[in-house]
Amino acid sequence: MDYLDILKKELENTSGYKEPPMVIEEKKLLKSHTDPDCCYVKQPRKKGLGYLCEMTVDTSNGIITGVDCFGANRRESDIILKHLQKQQEILELDIKHLTLDSGYDVGAVHRGLELLDIIGCCSSIKFHNNALKKGFEYDSAKDCFVCRMGKELAFNKLIFKKGTFHYYRQECIDCENLKHCAVDYGRIRMNASSHYGAMHRNRKRCFTDEYKHRKYCGQFGAKGPLRFLNASIN
Repeated sequence: MDYLDILKKELENTSGYKEPPMVIEEKKLLKSHTDPDCCYVKQPRKKGLGYLCEMTVDTSNGIITGVDCFGANRRESDIILKHLQKQQEILELDIKHLTLDSGYDVGAVHRGLELLDIIGCCSSIKFHNNALKKGFEYDSAKDCFVCRMGKELAFNKLIFKKGTFHYYRQECIDCENLKHCAVDYGRIRMNASSHYGAMHRNRKRCFTDEYKHRKYCGQFGAKGPLRFLNASIN
């Protein structure tokens, strides 16, 4: 995962972190003989060799501030932070707010924006196993989930390869609300982003009028539609 180096250091200093073992795998790569820089992508709506264009726009003035081109097999959420950091360092842009679509709703992206001192307004993905749907609340001060009975699901371990924390609690077999929770032999377990705190702060912004205003401006701009946007800044 191509996050900022500082994000990796932050994970390494987290309690429970273990360096993942080295695994050697053989992969078959499809390359173009006429355009070797392009990469192959296979998705439900697009398939074939091509490129991924990452673009940001100052919606107040309708000016493209940055364009980066990558092979089509990259994920936008993996490259957005370095795309922004380059603009801060080379163009010395003072980016205050960033509007993003749901493709960037990744914990590390939200945390990276905070480290870059940028307030993100990102559309949220509706996860099917969202803990909040099951009656849990997230306590940002303690970094834990609290069930409807007031019991805390504290951080248990870090699953590095999946980029998730493992929140865990035992001794729930006699709870009257057990059927509403994710159950594994009387134990409650849920996975969350390793930067869930930053993701949670973005989700809280989704209910504000400022968020709705910035999302509208990010889609249509100040002077008309800008439909090609990947992300917008101001």
